[in-house]
Amino acid sequence: FFGAGGKDFPETSDKIFNQSLTSLMFGFRNIEQSFYNYFPMPFWKSAKIFFENNSGADISQLDLELIFKPESVLAYPYQKSGYFLAKRTIDSDPDTLGFRGVAFSETGKGHIVGITFYTDRYDMDGDEFTYIDDSRTPQIHGSGTEDDHNQGWAGRAYQKPLWGGLFNGYSGAYRIYLNDSYVFNKSILKCYEYSLTKPKFVNGGHTEVTTFYYKSGTDQGLMLTDELDVGNHYDEKLHQYSIEGMTWKGILKDEYDGYERNLQFGACTDDGKAFNGQSGFRVKIDPANQGVKLRKRINRNGNGVQKATVFVDGVKLDRPWQIVTLSMSTGKGTLDGWFDSDYEIPASFTEGKDSILVEIKYEASPQKSEINEFYYWVYSYVGY
Repeated sequence: FFGAGGKDFPETSDKIFNQSLTSLMFGFRNIEQSFYNYFPMPFWKSAKIFFENNSGADISQLDLELIFKPESVLAYPYQKSGYFLAKRTIDSDPDTLGFRGVAFSETGKGHIVGITFYTDRYDMDGDEFTYIDDSRTPQIHGSGTEDDHNQGWAGRAYQKPLWGGLFNGYSGAYRIYLNDSYVFNKSILKCYEYSLTKPKFVNGGHTEVTTFYYKSGTDQGLMLTDELDVGNHYDEKLHQYSIEGMTWKGILKDEYDGYERNLQFGACTDDGKAFNGQSGFRVKIDPANQGVKLRKRINRNGNGVQKATVFVDGVKLDRPWQIVTLSMSTGKGTLDGWFDSDYEIPASFTEGKDSILVEIKYEASPQKSEINEFYYWVYSYVGY
């Protein structure tokens, strides 16, 4: 809660008690034996503060300073605010059979505002993979653990207001996301892969991550309201699916973004179609929606740039569906072809409706002169 950790790790257990951490929002001072956390913690009815001593030693004196502001001074609307939470997640790879360590997992609606990261026998070259709102493609895919903590080349023991580390960029590291928080409306999963870049830690490693975040107290957010399996005759008929200018149809077996120890991660087989004309389909949405998210599975292998115009109930949206992603291997074997792309439809096109007719019209594809589609997920924003 105050930024400390790693007490059970040999790499840090003897050092942590001799350190002090000073960041903008949380920290501790060893000499003074003091701790602080300045994150706002809204409540709407009442609040209780508990301290539990699990150290086995008596605490002879405890002084507490609490800063409080009433609603008349600073109001947080319940529907647009969240409860403050700090969640500690410990993961390990003792037998080197794992391919990733889970740093944070949550469901609901909220946003991450900070993180502390402690490790033992861990290779800092493990990429960050963060999956938001059930996407199978990570919206954030880093190139090394210390990158997420604003450092590089293993990092150093810097202490800056919003980022730094007690020891380096991957042990005792921290980052505060004030203007670049991780926003999720349905779920979030944050992982770090166990790297094979260096064979130093053949017996695996351990991570201890504390995530600071806000979560809505309501049960509303991003709701899955429909799905369309392109290539499935029954599903196409159910959704009034049509296509013009079809250039290919068939079945592909491929993977989503792989991990160094699991290149086949997310492998699945799906049927789909490609076209240089247009496709159309009708999908269900929540009438109380405040906007709709379309998610489409494409295959990017040899076709990483796909651009389309989107129509809703015959009305053209100003913003095209522009997909720009990899189209060839990054050096970890063959390219992971499956890619989930999201497109946001404003509420002005969807509010009050229980279904919409979506049309996807081909606009550009420099490599193959076609765009493809395999599966659609339709989400409604409710309660915003």
